[in-house]
Amino acid sequence: MRSYSFHVFTAIFCILLLAACGQKTSNTPQQDGTNPNTANQEQKPEGQNDKDGVTLDLPPQKDYSTPQEVATTDQPIPLPARATGISIWDHPSLTFQSLILAATPNGIYAHTLEGNEEISAVNDINANNIALTFWNTQAGQAPTRQNVQAIFTTYDETNKAFRLFRINDKDTAIKEDLLSIKYADPVTSYCMGVDPDAEHKAGALLMVLSGSTITSFTYDTAPTLSSPKTINTDIDNLTACAIDNRSGEIYVANKRGNIYKFNEGQTEQTPIIQGQDDDIISFSILHNQFKAADENQNIKQAEIQSQFALLSEKSGLVRLYDVATNNPLGILQFAQFNSNEGVLQASAMGIGHGNYGGIYRFGVIALAASGNQPAVRLTPYIGAARALDLKLTNSLNPRDLLIEKPSPTQTLIGLDKVRTNVEDVFPDHN
Repeated sequence: MRSYSFHVFTAIFCILLLAACGQKTSNTPQQDGTNPNTANQEQKPEGQNDKDGVTLDLPPQKDYSTPQEVATTDQPIPLPARATGISIWDHPSLTFQSLILAATPNGIYAHTLEGNEEISAVNDINANNIALTFWNTQAGQAPTRQNVQAIFTTYDETNKAFRLFRINDKDTAIKEDLLSIKYADPVTSYCMGVDPDAEHKAGALLMVLSGSTITSFTYDTAPTLSSPKTINTDIDNLTACAIDNRSGEIYVANKRGNIYKFNEGQTEQTPIIQGQDDDIISFSILHNQFKAADENQNIKQAEIQSQFALLSEKSGLVRLYDVATNNPLGILQFAQFNSNEGVLQASAMGIGHGNYGGIYRFGVIALAASGNQPAVRLTPYIGAARALDLKLTNSLNPRDLLIEKPSPTQTLIGLDKVRTNVEDVFPDHN
């Protein structure tokens, strides 16, 4: 079995080679690595702009309409059947023991991010999707690193019920709660997050989409389940939702990729983002920090930036948008590189924005590749950010989204550590 360092070397090589080139998926690079469509244009060094004699670390002009290629790692996670959903669990202390949870009609499978070792499974369930959130398990107390833990749910198609599970922080064991939620209506999709109305964030919110209808349930630490609340919208083809544990905002998306804000119990009828697809199947929110320039083009350390991510089922493309401005950040294509297969069709997406160790210390994007050999394929978020010319500087632990004043030493990991590792392997890489 190949060593972990070999996998890291191979993955870094693939990711950086594609991300550094930034090539369009339809173009073949010239021998010097330049894009043939722009080779004759005057070029300035990437990320530099001269203003009043000062060199600024500014992003180059971006092309938001053309997919940018990122490489997958050489360790796909094999599955017995097509994945219907993916979630990522952050280990509280051992980052390399963080988990990828994949839901399939055969059950739910938990693999470690490092080494892709299967450590547990729930086999007696026809799982349609999966949704995970961290929440405060101690009612009446402010959330801390010790009492913020994970809960997740999956819809059992056979028994027509949502089944709730917890993950033990000490041994990563999956334990099913006694409480389940019977739900006979067709389920299009669902999402989980912290209940915005729960004191000290000691409550979870489950939102279920069915056609143009949204049904919500809340769940507390007792455990007690609330009576469902149902809202009929005029939005066609609702396909996914996302709950932002940092801001408490709730969003829904339809198949076109229109994103709507859920405001005071109602969904606003005007989308905050106009979609460009017809087959969106998954929707996520992630958080990181990036370098940015102010209105005077002065470089500043950005506040935490949140991003929307939308997955196209037919093409496997991932579109990213800035949550604050709703502006596009770019499109990602999981590309084939050497023996590492790409993703041309996908059935599910999971995104983690925490520090998961190694090449995943800035987060990970996981896509469920459709085909004859179902598998989950991974790319480090650092490679995605570089492909889109995003100057990633820090990651944010998903558990810390619940803590009022997270410790910077616990939360943030400097990019210089990743750059040092990369330059050790590729000293000539820019």
